[in-house]
Amino acid sequence: MERTVATTLLIAVGIAIFYTILVYWKGAKPDAKDNIWSWWHGLISTFVSVLLGITVAIWLLSYQDRKTDQTERQKYRRLLTAELSDARRVLSLPDKSKMVMQLGGTNYYILAAYVQPIILEEAARSNLFDPVDTENMLLLARNMRTFNLLIDHLMEAVVLATDQHANNIRYLVESQESGRQTLLENIDLIKRQMRLEWSPSVDLQY
Repeated sequence: MERTVATTLLIAVGIAIFYTILVYWKGAKPDAKDNIWSWWHGLISTFVSVLLGITVAIWLLSYQDRKTDQTERQKYRRLLTAELSDARRVLSLPDKSKMVMQLGGTNYYILAAYVQPIILEEAARSNLFDPVDTENMLLLARNMRTFNLLIDHLMEAVVLATDQHANNIRYLVESQESGRQTLLENIDLIKRQMRLEWSPSVDLQY
């Protein structure tokens, strides 16, 4: 867009300069065909005016688009900060805030809370961020969806679990813990790369 504006502006200025030289030369050498010359004078003047008007309109449109993108980008950054801050707080809940299940004499602490990548997916689809940030957001969103599916499987297993299912529960809990650590690492990576600042409430506990 900017290259188009610059090219159009150069063409308009070039025509204006050329026409100025032509008018000066015409004034030095009067011609009998004044009517034709007046017609050409009006035509060139109109053409240059329209060309300059189009150039200014294109530049204004480009400027408005950039300002709109900047506003939308800042909006997504604020929403991402809120969503990721909340996800980080949920994933950092202490054992006392988790569901406790006892099987085979062992206590299993289960994080029965979902994390939703709503803003992450919207921001990734917005085409407002660079490819690296977009790829990281998509990766984190996919890992969040996988983590939520694991919670579903874990809750189903807990309902039917007996002491004989202790090994299966242990495996699922360990998988959840691994997924939780991965999500926290992904969130911190996005925070650093996108220079996000956590909201003041990020240290609050449920």
